[in-house]
Order: sequence, then structure tokens, then C-alpha cells
Amino acid sequence: MSEVRLHHLNSWCSWCGEFSRHTLFKKHGSGRATFLCSSCKLLTAQCRYCDSMARAVIGDDGKAGDECQTQVWHGELCAEHDGSMPNFTKATAKILELGEFKYLMRPRRKNLVGLANGNGPGAGEASSYLAAPGIAVALGGSYWRARHDASHEDLLASASLTKVGSGELGIIAAAGAGLGGKAGYGLANAYLKDIPDYHFVLKRTSPEDRGHRVVMVNGPLSEGDLDAHDWCDGLTEHYRDASLWYLNWEAKALRRLGGLLTKTAAGAHTSDILFRGEKGAFNPWQSAMLNAEKAGALLAEAISRTENRTFTLMGHSLGARVIFFALLALASKGPGRYVRDAILLGGAVDSANELDWRTAAASTAAGIHNCHSEQDSELQWLCRKADAGFAAPAGLVPVPDAGSGIVNCNFSDLVERHCEWKANLGAVMNRLARQRQSLALREREVSQAKPFPVEAFR
Repeated sequence: MSEVRLHHLNSWCSWCGEFSRHTLFKKHGSGRATFLCSSCKLLTAQCRYCDSMARAVIGDDGKAGDECQTQVWHGELCAEHDGSMPNFTKATAKILELGEFKYLMRPRRKNLVGLANGNGPGAGEASSYLAAPGIAVALGGSYWRARHDASHEDLLASASLTKVGSGELGIIAAAGAGLGGKAGYGLANAYLKDIPDYHFVLKRTSPEDRGHRVVMVNGPLSEGDLDAHDWCDGLTEHYRDASLWYLNWEAKALRRLGGLLTKTAAGAHTSDILFRGEKGAFNPWQSAMLNAEKAGALLAEAISRTENRTFTLMGHSLGARVIFFALLALASKGPGRYVRDAILLGGAVDSANELDWRTAAASTAAGIHNCHSEQDSELQWLCRKADAGFAAPAGLVPVPDAGSGIVNCNFSDLVERHCEWKANLGAVMNRLARQRQSLALREREVSQAKPFPVEAFR
């Protein structure tokens, strides 16, 4: 039966991602009919290639009403076929282990962008992070139509490099569903297009498994640490009751950066290659910093979907940046719900933003250890040359005015270069363990101390 004859359709909605009832709203003499989704109250039209519903807008606000008289556009493709949603049926699904994340994000249908002659939001893959079901509903039809012609790259380049992640995490919050829901699912799908090699690798299991997981995240890679054996070697005597997972992200770019860092930092050749970019574009180090923020949002999404697990997050350099932005995103889920603690080694993160640090720490149960070295002149040089927006990376100096949940750990006597953190990981972990034991002992002594008798003041 032709869709024009139908008064009701039950199908997936590309606005809200719900399987809902779509009621006929308006017939058109030529072209597809417009329907109204019972879940989000936004207008839809049947996808050209399947039974799901594409986005449709009539009027100025994208919603049905007496003022809606003029047809603005009808999307040709549903969210699965335009690439903004991998799979309607898995948008709120959970996983048992991090390794299942790549299967969760696997598209159910072929991305047909470019094959359809549409001018709606589904026609531009670059803007799919705004088109994702859940996000689109929260932002509204008029907002979307004003933005659907802007490319993802243009939107990112217009923002401060150090604020891009925070700004787009705000989109998750605005969308309501956030992490673990349709909005987070759609945003993760968009970010995976920028980091296609993103996946988790199991490096060590534990016969004493108690549900805790350690996630290791690299920064610039040398030829000797491509398989994460340096992390595993340093953790041989630690976390015996936890599985070790290695996050692979931007491997090619990180190997290139690692190779360049083996040259003299002040050399003209390294400086020219590492910080040369096309006009108006980010240079390689800046691009890696930006993708670290996206990788952090992806990490938060994966963690929020993993059932019955707690996590310790460990990152070096740009890997510490990945973790920092993951913690910022997870803060929206409540304090200490997923992450027990985080260890940042030589972090390429601004040390001065007190609010962000407190927010990140609040998402953990036992806090953040900011491991820094005043000898790490390479990190200072990198951030200054990259025009990263901050002059004092946390991997070089302590976080000022660190409050509850943030512990600054000075390793200037142990680490002299940016590439030496993982080579000394065993010693770093031993010192952190002694520090934690000392802190726990002091807290116990304080809690057990008898109150001073009031009579002493009389």
C-alpha cells in the first residue's frame, strides 16, 4: 500500500531514535507524505531505502502546528542509512567487556550518503554528530536547519582548541540521554569516523578477577612500545586482581609523533614537520590533541555501557588527555560510579583550569594522581609550539590549589624526559603505593584519635 494512503506507521524515528507510531500529518501532491512521531512530536517521512523514518521539517521550528504551512525539506535517508546512527536497536545496549564496544558500534546498514539526492540533514555526513537521534531532538529543528550546512571540521576549528571537548560534551548534556543513551551513541559514531582504528585490546587477565579493569592509554609511541608491553611490564606486581586493557587510538599519528620526538626537540627539522600545517588547519600535534578529546568521549561512552565493572584509568602524555576528557564526560553520571581512580603521567592537559580538574576528580571514587616532572622540558616545548592555549601542562607542574580528589606527585628525581615515564612505570607505581599507604595511615590515625578533653580549656 502506498505511504500516502496510510494514516499510521510504526517504525524507527531518526529524530529521537524510538520505535514509535507515526501519524499522517500532511499529504503532498508530488513527493512523500509527512508524518508526526508520537514520541518526540517532530515530523518524519519514510526513508527512500527502508521502512524507517527520515527527518522532515515543515515551518520554522520543525514541529507540527497551525503555523506550519511551508515545506522546508524532507530528508531522503533515515539515520542508519545516512550514517548518523549505527543501529537503532543497539542505541541503549550494554556490554560485558570493553572489547565488545567495536561490535556495538558496527553499522547495521550501508551508509548511502551521496547516493540520494536530498538536501536535509541526512545528506551531510560531516554533520552527523549533530544529526544523531537524541541530540537532534534536544537542539530542535530550527537550530539544526541553521547548522546542517556547516561541516564538522568548520565547527571544531571555530572553537578554542582546549575547549572543543568540553563544548561538545555540553551537547551530550543538552540532549538529555547523554552517555549510554542515544545521544552518546550518535556522538560516538561520529567520532569513530575521525578515529577509525579505535578499539580495546585485552593484554592480561586475572585468575582473581573481581570485576575491576585497568585501561592503559598511550601518547606518542616509539618503536619499542607498539604492543603495550611496557605498560604490562611496569604493572607486573600491581593490579593482580584486575584485567589489563589497552586502548588503541590514532596509532599511526602517535607513531609519527613518537618518531619525531626522538630527534632533537629544538631541531629545525622536527619543528618544521611537527608544527607545520596548512593555512587555517591544525598542525599534527594540535590534531592529535583534538582527537584525544574525542577519544576521551569515546572512552566515557564505552565505560558507561560496561556492566558490573569498575575502572582504573592510566594514561601517558596525550593518553592522559584522553583520560581527562573521559572523566569530564563521566562526571555527568555521578561521583565514582564507574572509575575508582586515574593516574596521569606527563599529562598534556592544562594545569590551571581548577573547575575542570575538580569536575574530573568528582567522577572518581579515589581521585586523580597527577604525576609530573619539572625536568620534562619536551612537554613544555610541545605545548608552547602547538599554541595549545596553556603554558603550564599538568605533566610539568602540579595542579595549583588542588582540592579533594587531586594528588600531585612530583617525579622530577626519576623522570628527566617525556619518553621515560613508562620505562620507570614500576618505580612510579611503587612510590604511589607507598604514598597511598601513608595517606591511609594518617587518615586512620586522625579518625581514631580521642577528642581533646573539654576540661583542658577550663
